Amino acid sequence: RLTLSHRGEAESAPGANPAPAARRAASAASAAASGASAPAAAASPWRLSLASLALNDARVLWNDAAVSPAAALQLDGVAITAKNLQWPVAQPMPLDAAGSLRAQGGGAEGAATLSVGGQANDHEAKLDIELAGLNVQALAPYLAQALTPRVDGKVSAKGSLDWSNAPGAERLQLVLASATLDALQVRDDQGRARRDDASLDRLALTDVNID
Repeated sequence: RLTLSHRGEAESAPGANPAPAARRAASAASAAASGASAPAAAASPWRLSLASLALNDARVLWNDAAVSPAAALQLDGVAITAKNLQWPVAQPMPLDAAGSLRAQGGGAEGAATLSVGGQANDHEAKLDIELAGLNVQALAPYLAQALTPRVDGKVSAKGSLDWSNAPGAERLQLVLASATLDALQVRDDQGRARRDDASLDRLALTDVNID
């Protein structure tokens, strides 16, 4: 007769009482069955970290058929750099982005340059924003919804955005440090004689806060 014991204990000698060994084997089997039926411990969630991410010479197309004439713009030479990316998201990550705006189509001149820099994640952002040399005619399809005359001019602006949707800390603040509108012309192109209805050399704003 062969009796297996728990934890590798020696087998029972012939004629020995097998009850203690049997009880220990039964106890081990019961414990094993209990452990098998217990739910597995919750697995740790996946975590991802990336020191830096760079995207260069990208293009973003914007087409809006809801306005008349339809708007067709593109952002060229888009460069984006982000650092210290993490998942799940923890602290805001350093972020820089830049690009050039122009109308779609070959040979279209640049309408503006845009740059953004600061820190951001999915629930808060603190960004510095700079827009340089925006040709107002690039926005003509949108201006036409409210204005019949043609509007020309160039807009430049510097500002910052402070936004958060964190519970108990919601905020949205836009600070316009400076903005200029140069060579503004409003003219009526309808009819036989084109005439300037209004013109302005420069309009400048500073320290404008929007909450």
